[in-house]
Amino acid sequence: MRTVPGSEVFSANLNSKCDALIITSGKKIVNSFNQDKIEAKIVVEGSDLAITYDGYKKLRNKGIIVVPDVLANSGKAIGIYLRWVNNRIGKVMFNEEETIRFLYEKINRTLREIINENKKT
Repeated sequence: MRTVPGSEVFSANLNSKCDALIITSGKKIVNSFNQDKIEAKIVVEGSDLAITYDGYKKLRNKGIIVVPDVLANSGKAIGIYLRWVNNRIGKVMFNEEETIRFLYEKINRTLREIINENKKT
């Protein structure tokens, strides 16, 4: 497992005070029964359906930024689509650098929109 320097890795401890809580496996990990315990500034739904709809609404109401699974996991799907475009056309339309730049720009823009939307609530 790789970690960011200065970060902590913990398991099944949703109530730890932290900057970012990244959920990497399991469904319905954050729900209406335990969302009150979360003290993170941002929650990243790194696995599919890790946060229930009720849990999501309550986190947002508390001012916690939530990055949904569809965004947190979108890089691979977008990359596959770009490869499909290249194969369909029969020539390379997007090289590796262009693909990475495209992914970065699209995902980054969407993340900024999520953060800005959270500031409005």
